[in-house]
Amino acid sequence: MPLRSNFMIGTAGHVDHGKTSLVKMLTGCETDTLREEKERGMSIDLGFAPCQLPDQRIIGIVDVPGHEKFIRNMVAGATGIDIVLLVVAADDGVMPQTVEHLDVLMLLGVRHGVVALTKIDMVSQEQIELAIMDAKDLLAGTPLENAPVCPVSNVTLDGLGNLFDTLSAVANQVEPRPVDGIFRLAAERAFSMEGFGTVATGIPCSGRVQVGDTLEAFDLRGRSTRTRVRHLEVYGHESQEGLSGQCVAVNLADVTSSDVGRGCVLATPEYVRPIECLEVTLELVRRSDIRALKSHSEVHFHTGTMVTMGQAVFLDETRELAPGASTIAQVRLKDALIVARGDRFIIRGADVRGGLRVIGGGRVINTSGTRLKARPEVVEGLRRWEAAMGNSAALLAEAVREAPQGITPVAAARSALLPMDTATELGKQHVNGRIFLQTATGRWLHRDRVKEMADQLCERLAAFHKEHPQHVGPTADDVRKELDWPGEVFEIVVGPGSAGRLVRQEKWLRLATHKVSVSDGDSALLKKVEIALRDGDRNPPQPAELAQKLGLSEKEVRDVLVRLTQQSVAVKVEGELWFHRDIIVKAAEGVRRMFAERKNFTTMDFRDMLGTSRKYAVPMLDYFDALAITRRVGNTRYPGAKLATGSGPVPPAKG
Repeated sequence: MPLRSNFMIGTAGHVDHGKTSLVKMLTGCETDTLREEKERGMSIDLGFAPCQLPDQRIIGIVDVPGHEKFIRNMVAGATGIDIVLLVVAADDGVMPQTVEHLDVLMLLGVRHGVVALTKIDMVSQEQIELAIMDAKDLLAGTPLENAPVCPVSNVTLDGLGNLFDTLSAVANQVEPRPVDGIFRLAAERAFSMEGFGTVATGIPCSGRVQVGDTLEAFDLRGRSTRTRVRHLEVYGHESQEGLSGQCVAVNLADVTSSDVGRGCVLATPEYVRPIECLEVTLELVRRSDIRALKSHSEVHFHTGTMVTMGQAVFLDETRELAPGASTIAQVRLKDALIVARGDRFIIRGADVRGGLRVIGGGRVINTSGTRLKARPEVVEGLRRWEAAMGNSAALLAEAVREAPQGITPVAAARSALLPMDTATELGKQHVNGRIFLQTATGRWLHRDRVKEMADQLCERLAAFHKEHPQHVGPTADDVRKELDWPGEVFEIVVGPGSAGRLVRQEKWLRLATHKVSVSDGDSALLKKVEIALRDGDRNPPQPAELAQKLGLSEKEVRDVLVRLTQQSVAVKVEGELWFHRDIIVKAAEGVRRMFAERKNFTTMDFRDMLGTSRKYAVPMLDYFDALAITRRVGNTRYPGAKLATGSGPVPPAKG
């Protein structure tokens, strides 16, 4: 079976310059199949044909209409091509649609091509040379500047062999399209075949598809249906697999041709969705008849086989985009489309004469789905996405960077438009390469984001230490709640993310450089409250009692109690109840002795052992339950996990 390469040749050029005749010469196929096309002698819609090169490779050719009325169809076909066959008639030379088609090709990123100078049998050698110069002048300063020019006659077939050889040589310079992404195909058309059902055709823009795969089919309203691939054809031949850049016909189960007509999309499930707001690099063509474009202007937006109206909103400092200039913008679409990062697009708008023509285009760099404001940090993030294009590892890293509170590998893969197995392997490399940090549940955090969060946390602690130099710091739980960070993310930030800048002191958090400041007066006050707690023994005074006894306000007493707790002198059991730490340690040792004598005990047993009332015994037992020193079953206590492992009975201070 012939080798089927996954890149496309596409025609371009002015109407009646011989594009369709040239395709028939190269392929033997008639691409004008509509009755109206045959009657008018002019291409209206796209035509596809397989072309076998001299080295036996089969590649596809898409023939596009040349008339300005059908520029929408031309854009739909040009979106999928890698090599342009720019057709210029020797008797006319470069014409208006030649220029507009070249604009489209440049905006869509086509960088390889051949010029076919047709109708050489109708003109003199001098006219041929003038037409060649005209074509070269048109291409000067573009990526196609050095494209070879091949004079050819569609009538006498002169130059056809040279054109074939030249196309083959240019094809050798083209890298096959990568197929490691998810599968997406914007349907060019769909029809029903008796005995087969619905068939959708087009050129996949990414990935690969195989017989038996499940796909998500989106109709023009953005509604999706799951479907299965029954059969595949590539360049008209049955195949088990279709690749991006090939002419593919997909036989689908459980959908009708109305579900997947032109403008509809087939894709790997769960990766794409209808989008109304997308971020782009936007460039205007460099033509004297193009007006400058103002921010918030209405434009016709074309991508693949889809088109709608949209509003171009500039996100940087640009207010008016001059011809030939570029900017970062958000396009807010009237109708939601299935668009993905990396897609090329064209915009049409009014020229200086008020006519509608191609004025610019560019590339989708993000699909936020929400209206963004013009801010430097927004543009900076979009520039990173732009730089990551074409690099799977970089795209995955940006997907993780965009999620400051962590992202699951599945969500990261979908954001980066990568198959799950590819994202998983790259994720392992990133974790090992220290680009990602991984939480306890397997979520990924970008190291740069973690550092930013650690910086933010250190700033908050520095402010707290400045205002409360006598305190160790705020409780870690209070800080986490204030910042509204998930617990597993907070632990990463405080631990490896802080690079030793943060220290946990029991339940409190402080900067590693912070030292508690205690004046002589503070020291004396702390000692007074400590003595009062110690004297209270198993029936300690509460803050209101201490305040009255020491002649202080309740706020001052609570502040002192917190500081004593931070110093592990006092233990807050619940609410307004503090014990001296020595009392808690003795009570825990009493619990151990009780379990040495019996398998369990009741609250009353503990109360009697402690020599206090239920008012103090119950909260203390609840505290021991929380520390896993004891385990409550009804009104009975059994040894807790900590006591059973021998790591008790001395407890830490509890919050």
